[in-house]
Amino acid sequence: MAKRFIDTDLFKKPRFKELKAPYKLLWVYLMCECNHAGLWNVELDVAGLRIGQKLPDDCTTIMGHMIKVVDSGRKWWLKDFVRFQYGGELVTTNRLHASVVKELEAWGLLNDLEEIDVVERGSTVSAVRHRLSRKAKNEVLMRDELTCQYCGEQRPMAELVVDHVVPVINGGDNDNENLVACCVRCNGHKTDLSLDEFIGRGHPFLNPSEGVIKKLNAPFKPLLGAKDKDKDKDKDNSSGMERARDDRELNWPVWGGPKCRAKWAEFVAYRVSEKKLRYKTVATEQRALDLAARYFPSGPDFVAALDYTMARTWAFPVDPSEHKYPDMAKADGKPSNIKPWLQ
Repeated sequence: MAKRFIDTDLFKKPRFKELKAPYKLLWVYLMCECNHAGLWNVELDVAGLRIGQKLPDDCTTIMGHMIKVVDSGRKWWLKDFVRFQYGGELVTTNRLHASVVKELEAWGLLNDLEEIDVVERGSTVSAVRHRLSRKAKNEVLMRDELTCQYCGEQRPMAELVVDHVVPVINGGDNDNENLVACCVRCNGHKTDLSLDEFIGRGHPFLNPSEGVIKKLNAPFKPLLGAKDKDKDKDKDNSSGMERARDDRELNWPVWGGPKCRAKWAEFVAYRVSEKKLRYKTVATEQRALDLAARYFPSGPDFVAALDYTMARTWAFPVDPSEHKYPDMAKADGKPSNIKPWLQ
């Protein structure tokens, strides 16, 4: 059984108050019986029987300001139905919305929509936030080392959220530069404030990171819309896939000596030749390197992990059973598996 919204002030609206009792009942009946696009196959005799009222043939004259006659009178379209049920946007990537758009196009009603935009991607606050996947959130938290970028406190992942530096309501998007790890306390104080407003309040717990300070002092740069970002992404994909790897500038931990760097280069080449996978940008490769260094925080461990991932022999005399990494050892002393980010 499908469920639909109904306006609790329906009987207070001037246009509805002007209708006589049979037509008020008919309108509620139409709201229930029309399809998902607001179209109803005209059956006045059936409607009259179901609402218990005899309906005259001039219904279209009386209710003409609320309906539009389609298909030579065989269908009625409820003008306000789509806007009321779906809001001010129809997003074509949403299956239900796409079906509504297709139905309205078939009957030539798409241009009759009032106060409704047909878009490829939702631009409402909830739509932008919904597009931020759990994987993307975890990547931001790991990038910021599980540290709130506003107060500097390191917290468990369960006590952190991903905050939009430029609030979504003010045009902020899900670009990595606009996302930072944030503790629940700072997130509750920041709400929809801009960065300078939030920092300017001078809360005693604030200790913003260097990255946040740079954003605070940076000149205003308008954020790209969704369509512009898609165009730029297509350009990056077309030109960046063949980008030379000689100009890489990765930030290595202090223990990342020549052996570690050579083994990482071997691992990158292995991914391309054996797995057909390539890091498309330096930033993506840097995130993978940072995550590997977090799980294997020394040179021998790092090299051994990459060797195992590539099914090479261990480059250092290291006993995997002595390592206290999750899922790294079996009872027989041989490593069971490496984290999936290395695969």
